[in-house]
Amino acid sequence: MMSLPSTLKSPFWGPYAEIAERAAREMDIRLRITRSTVSDRSGYMSQVREVLTGNAPTAEEPPDYLLVFPYLGAVPEVMDLTERLGVRVVTLNSALGRDDQEIVGRPRGRYKHWILQSSADDEKASYDLAAALDRAARARFALDDGVVVRMNAIGGDQIAGSSLRRREGLERFIRAAAGRVALNQFVFTDWGYNRGREVNEGMILRHARTHAVWTANLPLGRAAADGWDAWADTSAEASADTSASTSANTSANTSANTSSGAGSRPVVGLFSGAFDRDAQEGLEKGRFSAVAAGHFIEGGILLALLLDHFNGFDFADEIGTELKIPFLVAGPEDLEEIQRFMNQWSGSDSKYSGFSKCLTRDREKDRLDIGKTLGQ
Repeated sequence: MMSLPSTLKSPFWGPYAEIAERAAREMDIRLRITRSTVSDRSGYMSQVREVLTGNAPTAEEPPDYLLVFPYLGAVPEVMDLTERLGVRVVTLNSALGRDDQEIVGRPRGRYKHWILQSSADDEKASYDLAAALDRAARARFALDDGVVVRMNAIGGDQIAGSSLRRREGLERFIRAAAGRVALNQFVFTDWGYNRGREVNEGMILRHARTHAVWTANLPLGRAAADGWDAWADTSAEASADTSASTSANTSANTSANTSSGAGSRPVVGLFSGAFDRDAQEGLEKGRFSAVAAGHFIEGGILLALLLDHFNGFDFADEIGTELKIPFLVAGPEDLEEIQRFMNQWSGSDSKYSGFSKCLTRDREKDRLDIGKTLGQ
C-alpha cells in the first residue's frame, strides 16, 4: 500500500502516482494507492488503520509493505501501529520533522519494521538551484564577480520537511557565496499562488533592487514571475508618461536609465516535481531561468527495492537505511535534456525493473547509484 497526501489533480502527486502504478504493472506488484486531502492527518491515519487491520471497505488483505508520506505529528502513531501489526514500512518523499525524528529515531532502530527512510534531496537541489540563479542573474544583468547578486526567496510552509530542507540548502549557498550573493529576504508561505503574489508584491516594494527570485514550488514561481512582469509593465508606463512631458533629450536619457536599471525583471527559479508543461514553457519563454525537478519518479524506484527485499535481497547492504532521490536542475539551454529525461522515466517504455536485482539477475550491478542511473 502507498499512502499519498494529495489527489490525482496535484501537479506533483498525480504524476508520482502514475509512475508508481506503471512500475507496479511492469514488475507484477500488487499496489494499492490511497490519497488523503492535503493536511488531513485524521483522514490519512484513518485510511492507514483500516487497511493495515483488514477493515478497509474493499476487504483486501493487509499489505506486506506500507509506503507512507510522513505527516508531521503522525509518524510515531504509524510506527507504533506497523510495529504492532508486523507490517514493514517505508517513509517517502520528505524528511521527517525534527520532533518526529527525535521520537522515532532512525530506520531499523527502535522500530524494526521501519526499513527505509526515502526523501528527495531537497537541500542539495536548493543549493544547486540558487547557484544556477546566481549564474543566470550575472548573465542577464552583465554583473562581474565583484558585484553582489541580490536575491529574494519565497518558501513553502514552516512544517513540511521538504520546505525546511530547501531553506537550509539556500542558506548554505548564501554562506558559501561569501558575500557574492546577498539574501534580501526569505518568507514562508502556504505554497499557494495567491499568497505567493501577496508576498512577492511586498518584496518588490521593499527590495526593488533585486536580481534573482528563488521559489519553493511552481505556483510560487508563477506568482513571482507574474508579479515582476506586472511591476515592469507599470514601470514602463510611468516612464512613458514622464517621457511625454519632457524634452526629447530628457526622454532619451530617462529611457536609457530605465532599461539598464530597475526596469529589468529578475531571474526566477523554482522547484517543479515533474517538469510539467508550465515549467517547461516558462523555461522556453524566459519566464523561468532555472527549474529543479525529477524526484517524482521516487515511487517507481522504491517498488523495485521492495521487490528485492521481499525476495531476500536487502538493499540496506548497499545503501543503508536512508535514500536520497536527486533532482535535475535545468535551465532554458537544457530543454532537450529535460525531454530525454521525461521520455526515459515517465514514458511508456520506462524500465524501473532496472533498479531491481532479482529481476535483472545482475547480483553485482551497482543499480543503486541513483544519480548515475538517472543520468545526472
